Amino acid sequence: MVNEFRDVLRLSAESLMVASSNAYGLVLKRPRIMFVNAALGLLAVTLTASGCGNKNATPAGTKVLDWSIANSDRAAIKTATVDARKTSDRVATFTLANEDVKLKLHIESGTAKYEEGGKPMQVSSVTAVTASVEDGKDYTFTAGTCRGPDYATITPGAAPGDAVLDCLIHADKPRYQMLVTFQMKGDGSLLPQNAGTTLKVK
Repeated sequence: MVNEFRDVLRLSAESLMVASSNAYGLVLKRPRIMFVNAALGLLAVTLTASGCGNKNATPAGTKVLDWSIANSDRAAIKTATVDARKTSDRVATFTLANEDVKLKLHIESGTAKYEEGGKPMQVSSVTAVTASVEDGKDYTFTAGTCRGPDYATITPGAAPGDAVLDCLIHADKPRYQMLVTFQMKGDGSLLPQNAGTTLKVK
């Protein structure tokens, strides 16, 4: 298809220059070649630009994660009752392949009460979280999910007082795949990312 466009453009350019030279009684050879080459260069840039971008990019405002404690992979906590509920909203910036993508997070947390192993349990936990695209940088976001909440590291023999929720969202472009990952403490605050990644929250 590119070659066809190239031939059409060359013939059009040559016809234009021939018509101009005939009209003014001029012999234009080198200028004609320069004109054709310039036009072909413009065509190449235009075709290249039209092939760039991700046609399946997720639009801003799209919800890409929707999790609640009822969807937990831990059977014991799925039916927990929640006291002292609170909510928070923030925009988190994640660096993917040197690009900063922004997700808007809505987080609900509280004190989860349930029974596990025949014993009553009570932990501070995130109970629901949603993520929407704020600035997706042309990525396609899919398969948002969370695991846990799991107990935070505690002193042996001590009762757990906090739980950590692990979340991930696939972020893809036509030529590569990435993951947005983040962890939240029981109070809804985000834990620092692993080495090599960057997380900014406002």
